[in-house]
Amino acid sequence: MLMDYEHILVALEGLARFHALSYGTKKKDYRSFEERVVAQIRDGRRFVKKQVTSDAITEGYQRNVAHTAMMFFDKFNEKQREEGGLYTEKLERVRRRVENGPELIRELLVPDEPLAVLCHGDFNRNNIMFRYDSDNKPCDVKFIDFQTPFYASPAIDLSFFLFVNASPELWATRWNDMFSVYHSTLLDALSEFLNCSQETLQPEFSQEAFECQFSKYLLYGFLLATSFIVAHAEDPDKLKVYELCNAGIPTLEELSNIMQEALKLVGAEVFDRVLPLTKEMLDRIGP
Repeated sequence: MLMDYEHILVALEGLARFHALSYGTKKKDYRSFEERVVAQIRDGRRFVKKQVTSDAITEGYQRNVAHTAMMFFDKFNEKQREEGGLYTEKLERVRRRVENGPELIRELLVPDEPLAVLCHGDFNRNNIMFRYDSDNKPCDVKFIDFQTPFYASPAIDLSFFLFVNASPELWATRWNDMFSVYHSTLLDALSEFLNCSQETLQPEFSQEAFECQFSKYLLYGFLLATSFIVAHAEDPDKLKVYELCNAGIPTLEELSNIMQEALKLVGAEVFDRVLPLTKEMLDRIGP
């Protein structure tokens, strides 16, 4: 599932240009953006709207997402206590928030103005097509599968993408570079769209403002990413996922059983992948 640094940077540039369109459109005509984009998305957000046919499944999925994260928290806590317990207090604070998965996810999807954007909602490598130059290097992207869009913080897209696709090594060594590429590309695109200087976009669209957004909302991406990594660590056929879905809408109990079976199959390589990401999340999460 991991992407190399070159592909990640090109994907982040594409994401920044996509997010910049929301900011530019809001600046030019906020009422039109609200009526033609936000109102439409608000009625279709998967985790926010209550629907009789899917509410139980949605809440069950969210609870399983939280349960998966708790498993990694427990493992991380054991390890960090052996190393001095530097994260004990912060980890406990995050655990308390995650205990009620559905409520937390709904909270993290509430738009935070003025930096709320139209989010892809499932920004991951399987929904990105790359174009390559004559040297076979990635140079541009197209996004597909806009089935679960949200109007929310840009960190919703950014955090999920990086937790799933960037290795712990890249988080530890190239985080500043990755974030700077996203932010600088966004400013370039927005200033061009609005035909203004980048100075006039400060401090509303400063890097500090986006870093604050990331620290406030990165827990969303971490929760979904850990569940995604676990679910894709083994051959889906072993879990009978497709067989379950082909038989119709699964029950909450069936979904729970599938997730429990996936957790039983988690190997050392998954813990080796997720535990360093847990540290990165705790290092960057806000108070």
